Amino acid sequence: MAAEGNKGVRSCRELVNIHSGLFPSRCQKSGGTEASNFETSFGSGAVGDSFIKASTVASPRLDLKQKPVAVFGLGDSIGYGDYFCDAMEEIYNTFKATGARMVGHRPTQGYDHEGSKALLDDNTFCGLALDEDNQDDLSADRIKLWVAQISEEMKA
Repeated sequence: MAAEGNKGVRSCRELVNIHSGLFPSRCQKSGGTEASNFETSFGSGAVGDSFIKASTVASPRLDLKQKPVAVFGLGDSIGYGDYFCDAMEEIYNTFKATGARMVGHRPTQGYDHEGSKALLDDNTFCGLALDEDNQDDLSADRIKLWVAQISEEMKA
């Protein structure tokens, strides 16, 4: 799942697409917070900017029992190091609560941040954390590794 948004999100989503084919070339944006918009967006792999606030409204309508779901988020590990990629945790927990099988957890090694709600433990993010502000040169390799990882985890 990826949020529509700034240039960094779009460029990272495109890298994920290149390496996995997960997203269609034209993702559909949700226009509001109604559950039907999320269902449409969910099917195409994109989620609107208001997703985090409205996710609790949409989640009861999603039947994701044992379906693999991976999340990625973007943040600024230096400028906002105390809460780097915090929103990823909200998305992760929303989909986990639907019964989804969460895949794509990534190690924290190589990141320069002070804290994050997106940590499952001291060494693991709940998904792929990207920092296009300070570590954009690492994003492509991180995405390649993550896509390979979730491809294997989805087979299980």
